[in-house]
Amino acid sequence: MFRCEGDWQGTPLEKQGKLDLEIIKKELQSDVAYLQALGPRNSENETAYIQLGKCAEWVKQRWESQGYTVKNHEFTIDGRQYVNLEVEIPGQ
Repeated sequence: MFRCEGDWQGTPLEKQGKLDLEIIKKELQSDVAYLQALGPRNSENETAYIQLGKCAEWVKQRWESQGYTVKNHEFTIDGRQYVNLEVEIPGQ
């Protein structure tokens, strides 16, 4: 966690009128439903490992569709490829 010193002078997004909370709610529910439908996502067995890869690819595509540049940090454990995904949200 990072702490920022000083007083923030901005306006909360909720008060800027740019958020439609109903749309956000529906998108979040849809995202959770998709991820839940994938089932277990881990390295316990081949099926769960495949689902883990599908999940990572879906998250990457979702972030890219939201305008983020996604960096892959790939690594191998016990002969299996894994990836951590990173996006940067620059300060103003």
